[in-house]
Amino acid sequence: MTKTIYPVLRRAEIPSVVAQNPDIFNEETGFSGVLVPLWIDKDQLLPCLAPRLLVQSSSARRKIASTEALEAASELDKARRLKLVELLLGLMSDNALHSELEAAADDAAIGPDVHNVNVLILPSMLVFCHDDPGVYIENNIEMFRSTPDKQALRAPLCTLLIPGPGSAHRAIAQPDEVIRDFEVYRGLSRLHVDASLADLGLELATPSRQDIERIA
Repeated sequence: MTKTIYPVLRRAEIPSVVAQNPDIFNEETGFSGVLVPLWIDKDQLLPCLAPRLLVQSSSARRKIASTEALEAASELDKARRLKLVELLLGLMSDNALHSELEAAADDAAIGPDVHNVNVLILPSMLVFCHDDPGVYIENNIEMFRSTPDKQALRAPLCTLLIPGPGSAHRAIAQPDEVIRDFEVYRGLSRLHVDASLADLGLELATPSRQDIERIA
């Protein structure tokens, strides 16, 4: 019988550059977010490779691909292309952002055996996900074979960093936005994550509205 596991849910007040730049990240451009590869160890967390754009296809299946940024941005007008380049360079050099991500990684209990982590920057949240989930699952196969633990099991695989809603109106809208953006992560990771988990009789599910509303 298939066991269901869920992503770890955490509050983190980290601004989303994707939400702040709707002229670049929208249906017209197809840009859904940014993927930033990170190196993490006991002393630091830093970007280790250039950010990549998450591009959503216009097909009915709405596939998500991680694409080299300048190549993906070639169709933008000059002003937006320049703005995008400045935004991506800023992600590499923003020490305040790196400190916030490091604190969030500590809170998510990403273990000492995990060094390459991606952070996906989406409109409603950020997502920590393993750089190679298949390898991570294989290296921790005994943990995954045991009864899924509601927190420790899932943090290195998929952690959602969600800001506080800030108002009653936002509290109503936020769960739907998070669930929508979670599908971007699923579109990017489904092939590798689902196949690796299926071998162990596990399935990664979408968090419920209630779970999102109850995040401490």
